[in-house]
Amino acid sequence: MSNNVNPKQRRHTSNQQNGSIFGALVLIGIGVYLLLNNLGVVTLEANWKALFSVWPVFLIFGGLGILSKQIPPPTGRLLQLVVNVGAFAFFVAVLFFTDQVPFIDQVNTAEIQREQVTVPRDGVDTAEITLDFTSRPVTVNALNDSPHLLDGRVSYTGNLRLDQSISDDEATVSLGVNSTSWWQNVTWSNEDRWEIGLNPSVATELNLDLASGASTLNLAKLNLTGLTIDSGSGASTINLPEGNYDISYDGGSGGGQINLPASGQLELIMDTGSGAVALYLPPNMEAYVIVDGGSGRWNIDQDRFQLVEKDGNDSIWQTADYTEGSENSLYLNLDMGSGSISLQTVE
Repeated sequence: MSNNVNPKQRRHTSNQQNGSIFGALVLIGIGVYLLLNNLGVVTLEANWKALFSVWPVFLIFGGLGILSKQIPPPTGRLLQLVVNVGAFAFFVAVLFFTDQVPFIDQVNTAEIQREQVTVPRDGVDTAEITLDFTSRPVTVNALNDSPHLLDGRVSYTGNLRLDQSISDDEATVSLGVNSTSWWQNVTWSNEDRWEIGLNPSVATELNLDLASGASTLNLAKLNLTGLTIDSGSGASTINLPEGNYDISYDGGSGGGQINLPASGQLELIMDTGSGAVALYLPPNMEAYVIVDGGSGRWNIDQDRFQLVEKDGNDSIWQTADYTEGSENSLYLNLDMGSGSISLQTVE
């Protein structure tokens, strides 16, 4: 029986067998480096920041690799070998020998700055504070017996932006970072985080852009007059304070947990994204919930909430003793996305 193979099929099979080995070389190389480094055999320090800054070069190598597969052997195989070896050599040079290779030593590897940021209170009674976070982990707490309106420690690359103005007893503060590249905000160590304290004696309208870093927002002791949260891709835990105020929550791909207060009148408008969010409501808080359903799963404590109205994925729920304007109550308007949302009772 004849065993004829189409030349095109033979060339395609050959190209598959001799495909890119760059990925394999990188994995093997990183594994060997980490092992030897842990054993103390080598002391080379990997410059990951430099590697992130030249990432477009690897797109070029990838394009060359694709082109080389279209060239018949043996020229195509030789070109593939040259591209793979060249890409791996460039990877090693940038990662370990930044200061010794021409042009690579000029790569922008901005040093991480760590700074104490302080805004004095100076008689301020009310404030609007905007915190624009980066990809670094974030913790926000209430200050204890402090003369400052804001006091904290930040780490960043690029330019720190702190705008503040005070008029009589009112203050406006905006804190963020202007970075030249997205990779500059990648976290490299446990010290690269934000820890911000706010004065609980000042009536504060708080605006938070959470970006992609994990965030822990211990707001329970603050005196809030309003809260706006633009959630990013990082996981977040939010502890809300008692009081009468409105909350706007714009969800992203990051999941989160929101612990609601035990007293006060809250109006919470949520536009969720693909991240899962869990809300926990104390038993003494009454609630009225409007749900504009999306593709995500909706889960509510049906032992406590009554279904008032349902139309397809849209529904309205309320607790048994809810009345408009109740002293301790939550009005929740939820526009769901693709992420699952739950509302449960917590003791």
